[in-house]
Formats: sequence, structure tokens, C-alpha cells
Amino acid sequence: MLKKFLHIGLMCLILTMVFAACSNNKTESVEKEITTQKGDNNEVKSQQIEVQDNILKTEKSNIEEMALSKSRLQKDDEIEQLEKVDTQEKAVINREIEKVACALIDHNVEAFSKIFYLDSLPFYDPESEDGSVLLGGIFPVKSDIYKTFSDLEKFVHSTYINEECNMLLYNLRNNGPLYLNQEGMIYVDSSKIGGVGYYKDWTNYKLDILNLTDNSADLKIYIKDQPPESEVKEIEINVKMIKEEDVWLLEKMVY
Repeated sequence: MLKKFLHIGLMCLILTMVFAACSNNKTESVEKEITTQKGDNNEVKSQQIEVQDNILKTEKSNIEEMALSKSRLQKDDEIEQLEKVDTQEKAVINREIEKVACALIDHNVEAFSKIFYLDSLPFYDPESEDGSVLLGGIFPVKSDIYKTFSDLEKFVHSTYINEECNMLLYNLRNNGPLYLNQEGMIYVDSSKIGGVGYYKDWTNYKLDILNLTDNSADLKIYIKDQPPESEVKEIEINVKMIKEEDVWLLEKMVY
């Protein structure tokens, strides 16, 4: 009987130990599985974070590239607009310079053809009954445009630089003055008037403006020339335009 109870007790102990072992293995397995799942979850989360970071980086890069492209477009547009404005300003300046140059050339034509070179201002002999004169004397000028010596000076100084003005008014062709200032009126020394042959035609001249700066420019003038018994040909006359005391003037008389 005692042996039977001992046998039953031993069997219970063995079953208890087996149950405990199984329970421990199950717990370890569950904990291992939970740990594995946690590891897997952490890895997935890490991958998600990496993917999101990459997406954000890509988006940020795209945004920056778009902003840069927009900035480039804006700069290109601004540069294009500035170039257009610059071109327009240059065109306006060139038109204004051309107007000034043409006005100076027209003055130059009047100066050499009607005042200093080809002809002189009209004059008369106050002692002559019919107003006729004999060349060789000094006579008063009779002009509706240049009534005083000051009028003549203003015209000359509005056309040429000071050095050329002094030559034209006071030492023409190194032969003294052609016109005299007598009490503010213009008198002409008729002994210095001489006719010359001249066959150049300034009508409808053409003009090129070269090497333009703030203070000077080169003028290339194209006119027609037809000496006797010769064909008409186009020739060019060059003169410099200089800004003197903020005023554009011709450097010299050309004809």
C-alpha cells in the first residue's frame, strides 16, 4: 500500500516537472516571438522612416530646384527686359546724336558756302548811288540773319569748337579776319574774298556716326562730287564731333 502511494506521488512530481518545463519553453518561445516581432516592427519602422526621409529629401530637392528655376527665369526675364530697355535707350541716344550731328553739318555747309569760303555775307557801299561796290575795300554787311557781329559770333560758336572759331573769326586761312567788328556791326574786308571752283554736292548727304563716346564721335559724311568733264562719284568727308562745355560741336570746318 505504501509503495502504491509512493508511486503515485512520484508520478505527480514528474508530471509537475514536465508541465513546468513545457510552460517555461512556451514562455521563452512567446518572449522570443515577441522580441522578434518587436525587432521586425523596429526594422519596418526604420525602413518607413528612411523611405519618408528620402521622399522628403526628394520633395525638398524638387522644391529647391523649382525655386532655382523660377529664380533663373526671373533673372533671365529681368536681363532680357534690361537688354530691351538698354537697346531702346541706345536707339533714342543714337537718334538724338544723329539730329545734333545733322544740324551741325547743315551749319557747316552754310558757313563754308555763304559766309567764309565759297561766298561771303552780302555787303554794300553806302557811298555808292546804286549800292554797287568795287572789291578791295571794307564795307558794311547787309544781312537779315546776321545783323550784328555778335550774331555772327553766336552762329560760329554754336557750330565749331573754340579753337576753330578763333581761326574763322580772327585769322581766316592765316590771313587775318575776313569780318571786322566796328561798333558792334559787321564789316567785311572785300580784298580777302575770292571765288573758287567747287563741284561737291551736299544735297541729300548720308551720315555714319562711329566710335561714339560721352565726349566725342567720328562723323563719316557721304556726298557727291562731279568735277568738270567727270562722272559723278560718291566721296566721303570725315570730321570729329566733340563735346565742349557740355555742347556737341564740330572740330573743324569741312568742305
